[in-house]
Amino acid sequence: MRGRGERGCRGCRGRRARGSVLFEVVLAIALFVGTGAFVLGATRSAITTLDRARREARAADLATSRMAELAAGLVDLADLRNDRIEGVGTLDLAALDEAGWWIEGSTERSEVDGFVLVEVTAGHGADGDAVTFAIRQLVRIDRSEPQPYPEDELVRDLPEGSP
Repeated sequence: MRGRGERGCRGCRGRRARGSVLFEVVLAIALFVGTGAFVLGATRSAITTLDRARREARAADLATSRMAELAAGLVDLADLRNDRIEGVGTLDLAALDEAGWWIEGSTERSEVDGFVLVEVTAGHGADGDAVTFAIRQLVRIDRSEPQPYPEDELVRDLPEGSP
């Protein structure tokens, strides 16, 4: 017979303790999985951001190099107006570590006599994942023929096809 002060049955206290331990284990697993998912998402986001920054830096290098070629007289405005430029200097865009790089150039008349406004845009990818870099600069119009790249003494004796 139960007295007024007694509650529940024998062994109920043990079941409650086991139930609370089970709840704590499930809660700990849920927190661990949630934290893991958050860390994985943050890592993926960081890797994507770093890749985009690397591609933006390469696009800036390519556009700046092409503009420097023009300023140095190594290419002329006709070379720049081609639909797609295949390379910059001795660098072939198809030889880069990933496909999809492009460089475009355009010119506009300038109000300053003897100068033209040149825009060189380099980029990688298409649509939502594309990165581009554009540089605009006034360039003096040089009426002489473009000069070929000078051969470097250090690479003169290398075998054909060496980087």
